[in-house]
Amino acid sequence: MLDWADWVHVVALTPDDRLVLVRQFRPGAQAVTLELPGGMMEAGETDPVAAAAREFTEETGWRAAEWRPVIGLPPEPAHCSNRIHFVLALGCTPAGAQALDAGEDIAVEVLPLAEVLAGLGQGLVQNAMHVGGLLLGLAAAGRLALAERPAGG
Repeated sequence: MLDWADWVHVVALTPDDRLVLVRQFRPGAQAVTLELPGGMMEAGETDPVAAAAREFTEETGWRAAEWRPVIGLPPEPAHCSNRIHFVLALGCTPAGAQALDAGEDIAVEVLPLAEVLAGLGQGLVQNAMHVGGLLLGLAAAGRLALAERPAGG
């Protein structure tokens, strides 16, 4: 079993319905991938929303007017003991420079929501956990309806 700290990831929307995303190298994929901003909760952090706000500002240099928890789920319950917390950030605006950790190389991309949604089926976002969290976050923001399919339909 893998015993990691909890993770936080941010579904960040600007006032004009653009998503604040990050692009960085991921060794497992051996590629630079587009994903939600976020990372590990630090020792002593107990509030996923506060940890998400910290990670978001550090990675992007942006801030949000409003923060809402969306959901916390195990990322891989067969192998991992931690949870991944998705947090919704609304009213996102630039606030200054990134405050990256040593060795981090993260590019910020701000893309129209419609463009991101259209690209999900083509692999625009490579991390499956981020795709699921993004869809749940957008539903929580009222930007996406997750309709129940009728039985037998």
